[in-house]
Amino acid sequence: MYLRISSAKNLFHRWPLKRVAKDGNNVSAKLTSAYAEFREHCRMLRESPLLKRFTRENLGWGSTKTYPKCSFKGSDTRLILGFLIGVLEKPEVQLDEVTSVAYVAAKSMDDFLRLVFGTKVGQGCRKSLFNRNEGAHALALLTVWCEKFYTCATLCFGKRLCFFPLTPKFHFLLHVAADLKEQLSRMQSTDRYILNPGLFATQMAEDATGRSCRMARTCHVLTASVRVAQKWLIAIKLFWDEQAEQDDA
Repeated sequence: MYLRISSAKNLFHRWPLKRVAKDGNNVSAKLTSAYAEFREHCRMLRESPLLKRFTRENLGWGSTKTYPKCSFKGSDTRLILGFLIGVLEKPEVQLDEVTSVAYVAAKSMDDFLRLVFGTKVGQGCRKSLFNRNEGAHALALLTVWCEKFYTCATLCFGKRLCFFPLTPKFHFLLHVAADLKEQLSRMQSTDRYILNPGLFATQMAEDATGRSCRMARTCHVLTASVRVAQKWLIAIKLFWDEQAEQDDA
Protein backbone atom coordinates (compact mmCIF):
# COMPACT_ATOMS: atom_id res chain seq x y z
CA MET A 1 0.00 0.00 0.00
CA TYR A 2 1.50 3.34 -1.06
CA LEU A 3 0.76 6.11 1.47
CA ARG A 4 2.21 9.50 0.70
CA ILE A 5 2.27 11.78 3.71
CA SER A 6 2.33 14.89 1.50
CA SER A 7 -1.30 14.05 0.68
CA ALA A 8 -2.20 15.48 4.09
CA LYS A 9 -4.10 18.41 2.68
CA ASN A 10 -7.18 19.97 4.22
CA LEU A 11 -9.52 19.24 1.32
CA PHE A 12 -12.70 20.28 3.14
CA HIS A 13 -11.65 23.95 3.17
CA ARG A 14 -9.81 24.05 -0.13
CA TRP A 15 -12.29 23.94 -2.96
CA PRO A 16 -13.61 27.26 -4.26
CA LEU A 17 -17.32 27.67 -4.81
CA LYS A 18 -17.92 29.85 -7.86
CA ARG A 19 -21.19 30.97 -9.36
CA VAL A 20 -22.36 33.02 -12.29
CA ALA A 21 -24.22 36.06 -10.99
CA LYS A 22 -26.32 38.44 -13.06
CA ASP A 23 -26.50 42.19 -12.56
CA GLY A 24 -29.83 43.57 -11.50
CA ASN A 25 -31.43 46.80 -10.38
CA ASN A 26 -32.44 45.39 -6.99
CA VAL A 27 -29.67 43.06 -5.91
CA SER A 28 -30.82 42.86 -2.28
CA ALA A 29 -34.28 41.67 -3.31
CA LYS A 30 -32.79 39.05 -5.61
CA LEU A 31 -30.48 37.81 -2.88
CA THR A 32 -33.41 37.56 -0.48
CA SER A 33 -35.41 35.57 -3.03
CA ALA A 34 -32.42 33.32 -3.73
CA TYR A 35 -31.95 32.61 -0.03
CA ALA A 36 -35.63 31.70 0.37
CA GLU A 37 -35.18 29.09 -2.38
CA PHE A 38 -31.97 27.91 -0.75
CA ARG A 39 -33.70 27.45 2.60
CA GLU A 40 -36.43 25.41 0.94
CA HIS A 41 -33.72 23.26 -0.66
CA CYS A 42 -32.20 22.69 2.80
CA ARG A 43 -35.57 21.80 4.31
CA MET A 44 -36.05 19.11 1.69
CA LEU A 45 -32.67 17.67 2.71
CA ARG A 46 -33.47 18.14 6.41
CA GLU A 47 -30.35 20.24 6.81
CA SER A 48 -29.92 23.44 8.82
CA PRO A 49 -27.36 25.83 7.27
CA LEU A 50 -25.31 28.09 9.49
CA LEU A 51 -25.78 30.84 6.91
CA LYS A 52 -28.96 32.77 7.72
CA ARG A 53 -29.19 35.09 4.71
CA PHE A 54 -27.54 36.11 1.45
CA THR A 55 -26.28 39.69 1.59
CA ARG A 56 -23.70 41.72 -0.24
CA GLU A 57 -21.70 41.82 2.97
CA ASN A 58 -21.39 38.09 3.60
CA LEU A 59 -20.90 37.49 -0.12
CA GLY A 60 -18.09 40.03 -0.19
CA TRP A 61 -19.84 41.65 -3.14
CA GLY A 62 -19.17 45.36 -3.00
CA SER A 63 -20.16 46.06 -6.60
CA THR A 64 -21.77 44.35 -9.58
CA LYS A 65 -18.50 45.06 -11.42
CA THR A 66 -16.46 42.90 -9.03
CA TYR A 67 -16.48 39.20 -8.25
CA PRO A 68 -18.01 38.11 -4.92
CA LYS A 69 -15.29 37.01 -2.49
CA CYS A 70 -17.21 35.07 0.12
CA SER A 71 -16.03 32.55 2.69
CA PHE A 72 -18.61 30.17 4.12
CA LYS A 73 -18.34 27.10 6.31
CA GLY A 74 -17.57 23.93 4.38
CA SER A 75 -20.91 22.37 5.35
CA ASP A 76 -22.82 25.39 4.01
CA THR A 77 -20.74 25.46 0.84
CA ARG A 78 -21.72 21.90 0.02
CA LEU A 79 -25.40 22.77 0.55
CA ILE A 80 -25.07 25.84 -1.67
CA LEU A 81 -23.37 23.75 -4.36
CA GLY A 82 -26.25 21.26 -4.38
CA PHE A 83 -28.75 24.13 -4.49
CA LEU A 84 -27.01 25.72 -7.48
CA ILE A 85 -26.97 22.42 -9.35
CA GLY A 86 -30.69 22.11 -8.76
CA VAL A 87 -31.24 25.62 -10.11
CA LEU A 88 -29.24 24.89 -13.26
CA GLU A 89 -31.22 21.68 -13.83
CA LYS A 90 -34.59 23.46 -13.90
CA PRO A 91 -36.26 23.17 -17.33
CA GLU A 92 -36.94 26.92 -17.51
CA VAL A 93 -33.28 27.82 -16.97
CA GLN A 94 -31.44 28.55 -20.19
CA LEU A 95 -27.71 27.83 -19.98
CA ASP A 96 -25.23 29.85 -22.00
CA GLU A 97 -21.73 28.76 -22.94
CA VAL A 98 -20.23 29.55 -19.54
CA THR A 99 -23.00 28.16 -17.35
CA SER A 100 -23.13 24.95 -19.41
CA VAL A 101 -19.49 24.29 -18.60
CA ALA A 102 -19.98 25.47 -15.01
CA TYR A 103 -22.80 22.96 -14.58
CA VAL A 104 -20.52 20.07 -15.60
CA ALA A 105 -17.86 21.36 -13.19
CA ALA A 106 -20.36 21.68 -10.35
CA LYS A 107 -21.74 18.18 -10.90
CA SER A 108 -18.27 16.63 -10.93
CA MET A 109 -17.29 18.43 -7.72
CA ASP A 110 -20.55 17.44 -6.03
CA ASP A 111 -19.98 13.80 -6.98
CA PHE A 112 -16.35 14.04 -5.85
CA LEU A 113 -17.33 15.39 -2.42
CA ARG A 114 -20.00 12.72 -2.02
CA LEU A 115 -17.42 10.05 -2.82
CA VAL A 116 -14.89 11.49 -0.37
CA PHE A 117 -17.15 12.60 2.47
CA GLY A 118 -20.37 10.66 1.91
CA THR A 119 -23.87 12.07 1.53
CA LYS A 120 -24.31 13.41 5.07
CA VAL A 121 -22.56 16.71 5.71
CA GLY A 122 -21.77 16.07 9.35
CA GLN A 123 -20.32 12.57 9.03
CA GLY A 124 -16.84 13.65 7.96
CA CYS A 125 -14.56 11.51 5.82
CA ARG A 126 -16.56 8.47 4.66
CA LYS A 127 -13.61 6.09 4.70
CA SER A 128 -9.90 6.62 5.21
CA LEU A 129 -8.75 4.40 2.34
CA PHE A 130 -9.81 3.98 -1.29
CA ASN A 131 -9.35 0.87 -3.38
CA ARG A 132 -8.01 1.26 -6.91
CA ASN A 133 -11.41 1.73 -8.53
CA GLU A 134 -12.54 4.32 -5.97
CA GLY A 135 -9.25 6.20 -6.29
CA ALA A 136 -9.47 6.22 -10.09
CA HIS A 137 -13.07 7.44 -9.92
CA ALA A 138 -12.13 10.23 -7.51
CA LEU A 139 -9.26 11.30 -9.77
CA ALA A 140 -11.53 11.30 -12.84
CA LEU A 141 -14.14 13.49 -11.12
CA LEU A 142 -11.56 15.94 -9.78
CA THR A 143 -9.85 16.11 -13.18
CA VAL A 144 -13.14 17.00 -14.87
CA TRP A 145 -13.73 19.76 -12.32
CA CYS A 146 -10.24 21.24 -12.78
CA GLU A 147 -10.52 21.17 -16.56
CA LYS A 148 -14.02 22.66 -16.67
CA PHE A 149 -13.23 25.31 -14.07
CA TYR A 150 -10.23 26.37 -16.13
CA THR A 151 -12.45 26.45 -19.22
CA CYS A 152 -14.91 28.74 -17.40
CA ALA A 153 -12.03 31.02 -16.39
CA THR A 154 -10.80 31.15 -19.98
CA LEU A 155 -14.25 31.88 -21.41
CA CYS A 156 -14.94 34.63 -18.87
CA PHE A 157 -11.54 36.21 -19.43
CA GLY A 158 -12.24 36.25 -23.16
CA LYS A 159 -15.59 37.94 -22.54
CA ARG A 160 -14.01 40.45 -20.11
CA LEU A 161 -16.10 39.08 -17.24
CA CYS A 162 -14.79 38.98 -13.66
CA PHE A 163 -16.04 35.45 -12.93
CA PHE A 164 -14.10 32.23 -12.17
CA PRO A 165 -10.71 33.71 -11.23
CA LEU A 166 -7.95 31.13 -10.76
CA THR A 167 -7.41 31.27 -7.00
CA PRO A 168 -4.81 29.54 -4.78
CA LYS A 169 -7.52 26.99 -3.91
CA PHE A 170 -7.69 25.98 -7.57
CA HIS A 171 -3.91 25.45 -7.50
CA PHE A 172 -4.30 23.40 -4.31
CA LEU A 173 -6.82 21.05 -5.92
CA LEU A 174 -4.43 20.49 -8.81
CA HIS A 175 -2.00 19.17 -6.19
CA VAL A 176 -4.72 16.91 -4.74
CA ALA A 177 -5.33 15.49 -8.22
CA ALA A 178 -1.59 15.06 -8.76
CA ASP A 179 -1.25 13.20 -5.44
CA LEU A 180 -4.10 10.86 -6.36
CA LYS A 181 -2.53 10.18 -9.75
CA GLU A 182 0.87 9.48 -8.19
CA GLN A 183 -0.56 7.13 -5.58
CA LEU A 184 -2.41 5.19 -8.27
CA SER A 185 0.66 5.00 -10.51
CA ARG A 186 2.81 3.63 -7.66
CA MET A 187 0.39 0.93 -6.60
CA GLN A 188 1.92 -2.51 -6.93
CA SER A 189 0.02 -5.66 -7.78
CA THR A 190 -0.14 -6.53 -4.08
CA ASP A 191 -1.32 -3.07 -3.00
CA ARG A 192 -5.01 -2.71 -2.28
CA TYR A 193 -5.53 0.83 -1.03
CA ILE A 194 -4.52 4.48 -1.32
CA LEU A 195 -5.35 7.42 0.94
CA ASN A 196 -8.72 9.08 0.67
CA PRO A 197 -7.87 12.78 0.03
CA GLY A 198 -10.51 13.80 2.58
CA LEU A 199 -8.73 11.93 5.35
CA PHE A 200 -6.95 15.05 6.59
CA ALA A 201 -9.90 17.43 6.45
CA THR A 202 -10.19 19.40 9.66
CA GLN A 203 -13.93 19.91 10.04
CA MET A 204 -14.12 17.19 12.68
CA ALA A 205 -11.29 18.80 14.66
CA GLU A 206 -13.12 22.12 14.51
CA ASP A 207 -16.26 20.43 15.74
CA ALA A 208 -14.32 18.87 18.63
CA THR A 209 -13.03 22.28 19.67
CA GLY A 210 -16.49 23.82 19.52
CA ARG A 211 -18.08 21.01 21.51
CA SER A 212 -15.46 21.10 24.24
CA CYS A 213 -15.92 24.87 24.57
CA ARG A 214 -19.68 24.44 24.96
CA MET A 215 -19.12 21.76 27.59
CA ALA A 216 -16.79 24.06 29.54
CA ARG A 217 -19.39 26.80 29.81
CA THR A 218 -21.35 24.89 32.43
CA CYS A 219 -18.32 23.83 34.48
CA HIS A 220 -16.71 25.57 37.44
CA VAL A 221 -13.40 27.15 36.54
CA LEU A 222 -11.52 25.09 39.14
CA THR A 223 -12.80 21.74 37.83
CA ALA A 224 -13.29 22.59 34.14
CA SER A 225 -10.42 20.41 32.84
CA VAL A 226 -11.62 17.26 34.59
CA ARG A 227 -15.32 17.85 33.98
CA VAL A 228 -14.87 18.56 30.26
CA ALA A 229 -12.85 15.35 29.90
CA GLN A 230 -15.61 13.40 31.65
CA LYS A 231 -18.33 14.97 29.49
CA TRP A 232 -16.27 14.28 26.38
CA LEU A 233 -16.00 10.58 27.24
CA ILE A 234 -19.78 10.43 27.63
CA ALA A 235 -20.30 12.22 24.30
CA ILE A 236 -17.94 9.81 22.53
CA LYS A 237 -19.71 6.79 24.04
CA LEU A 238 -23.09 8.09 22.88
CA PHE A 239 -21.65 8.72 19.40
CA TRP A 240 -20.24 5.18 19.19
CA ASP A 241 -23.53 3.70 20.36
CA GLU A 242 -25.37 5.67 17.68
CA GLN A 243 -22.96 4.52 14.99
CA ALA A 244 -23.30 0.90 16.15
CA GLU A 245 -27.08 1.11 15.93
CA GLN A 246 -26.84 2.53 12.39
CA ASP A 247 -24.43 -0.25 11.34
CA ASP A 248 -26.74 -2.91 12.76
CA ALA A 249 -29.70 -1.41 10.94
